[in-house]
Amino acid sequence: MGTGPTFLKIAVMKCYPGPLAPGGPLTTVTNGVEVLRPKAVFCVGFCGGLGENVGLGDVAILAKLRTYSSVKVTDSGIQERGLAVPLERNLLSLIKNADDGWKAPLRDCGEVKVRKDGVYLSGPEKVESEERRKELVKRFPDAIAIEMEGQGLFLAAHDLKIEWIVIKGVSNLADGKESESWKEFASVMAASLTAHILSNPIVFKNWPHYKGEYEVA
Repeated sequence: MGTGPTFLKIAVMKCYPGPLAPGGPLTTVTNGVEVLRPKAVFCVGFCGGLGENVGLGDVAILAKLRTYSSVKVTDSGIQERGLAVPLERNLLSLIKNADDGWKAPLRDCGEVKVRKDGVYLSGPEKVESEERRKELVKRFPDAIAIEMEGQGLFLAAHDLKIEWIVIKGVSNLADGKESESWKEFASVMAASLTAHILSNPIVFKNWPHYKGEYEVA
């Protein structure tokens, strides 16, 4: 006999921008995880695109996070002192087929590409400068996106020992030409793809909750 339908309980929380801001991802994730005890944390929203093959409206799924603001400056140049952190095993495996069967939810929106090899730059800057963008691309040629919340999310998730991921739509190219319409479009694409990933609860059935098995009465 079957065990009946399986459901996922999904909690949605908002946080302020920036990795370490009050009410930002570090404190929001820490407090939320300790109360709700989820199986994983998804950070969804919009980001800036980097590299030649990333376009407005595309969805970038993080495969590795790089923090870039921590450096050692010497007379001979900049030495990187940031972190380079890959996803944990379960989510890294999951994203390989993340967009299978997914269709963009808006009509006549053209082709929306999903990047699953995403190296994200994360830090305290909101980059809106072509000169700064070129500098970062030169320093990190494998990066496809830049955003501000992933670093705080990682710090919280690392201490809590819980899986985490960033899925964001590209709303600008970090060159100062951002528009509100692209923010909305990119956010909708990222949210739709995230909902698609979470649509099959069987995938997550055996993933452990924070601090072991936990059920809400």
